[in-house]
Amino acid sequence: MDSVPRLVTIGHRSAGAGQFLFALFLMAWITFTSAMVPVTEAEIAKIDTAVGHVTLDDIAGRAAARVQSFVPGTRGEAGTIPSEMADQCGAIAAFRFLSQIPTARLVTKPRTDANEQAEKDLVMLANGKITIAPPETAAPIQASNPSPSFSGRRRKDQRQQHGGF
Repeated sequence: MDSVPRLVTIGHRSAGAGQFLFALFLMAWITFTSAMVPVTEAEIAKIDTAVGHVTLDDIAGRAAARVQSFVPGTRGEAGTIPSEMADQCGAIAAFRFLSQIPTARLVTKPRTDANEQAEKDLVMLANGKITIAPPETAAPIQASNPSPSFSGRRRKDQRQQHGGF
């Protein structure tokens, strides 16, 4: 997908001899990859030597899914996020990747602060306080599982028959 900004007009105001046009540049949705996570090669090497770690690719995919879960309305295809939220997704992924080994002390105060701010931004996104571009291709609608139904029938076996168990 290209990330060419689209101009969206959101209003205008007349001011004497001139008129002002309020516009907002909205970017397209992008595929979030592990290359977009702000971690160094040394940090990746330190995590890769640990036993039982989760790969950066997996964490980047999970972070993208988390960001997308906060998008109100129509969502893009799996693995894509609004480009306006790329920095937040990167901060979340970096924090989660580096916090896998708590004794390594790879998570710094600025990264912790960035993660906390990204989580706050996700809440603002969900509440509609951050404007994003709609996806060019929406995710296919997934059929959901039917809800369980319960009837009012009485059980044939009663607790009294089994000694209360």
